[in-house]
Amino acid sequence: MTTPLATVVVPVKNMSGRVKNMSSWLEEVEDFSIEIIFVDDDSTDSTFNELAELKQYFDSLKIQVINGVFSGPGGARNAGLSLAQGQWVVFWDSDDIPYPRAFFEMIKVATKRELDFAVGNWIESPNNNFQQVTLKIATHGNNLRELIEYPGIWRWAFKRSAIGDARFPQILLGEDLIFLSKLKIRLSRVYRCREIVYSYSTGDESQLTSYNSIRRNSASLFQYLKSRDFFYGKVTFFGALLKTKLLVSTVKRIVLS
Repeated sequence: MTTPLATVVVPVKNMSGRVKNMSSWLEEVEDFSIEIIFVDDDSTDSTFNELAELKQYFDSLKIQVINGVFSGPGGARNAGLSLAQGQWVVFWDSDDIPYPRAFFEMIKVATKRELDFAVGNWIESPNNNFQQVTLKIATHGNNLRELIEYPGIWRWAFKRSAIGDARFPQILLGEDLIFLSKLKIRLSRVYRCREIVYSYSTGDESQLTSYNSIRRNSASLFQYLKSRDFFYGKVTFFGALLKTKLLVSTVKRIVLS
């Protein structure tokens, strides 16, 4: 069996009625050797059934749908990662709009150059309303300052062999930055693509990244930041910067709340 170019892991929870929105990018991946793993994190609605219907509709694609109790997007991503067969691993969110062609072309260039990571530019989309998006204003790049300010796990691609045993912690805030900080990311080993590869939806209060959710989950994140797991082990310069950013921003939120 041919090894897929990439595995796309998508954590999903209580997305009933919105699962079909992912059809827009599923229609664009048929030209690439990709496997997709949807991880339903104990949804209490019809999400799992709708994911199964989506898989049946796109029966020409290599799609897996799994469900269970994963305690948040980090645990769900870990579950998908444990099943990944692709040369590269990608983590997309279920309520965003990736640009598959630009994304997988980025991965192809990184593969050709024998690099371990790839990251592209992205835009913000308020509730995925593209009429409100002005590219000149909303485009975010990938120089060092931008990568620290807006790391965005969803705009990265990781060679599976470069992930090693790194996993996401079981918390609901900051788990993506902690995962990134655990990886041996040296910018010399990263292909920084100039193309926009992802549109990140903002402004939905149901999101874990909404203001109210961030305020609720800051305390548990702070507890994790005091743990041995956070401080233990070597990190690269990039990883140290991410840890510092996360620690400072969390302390600020705790003090100001």
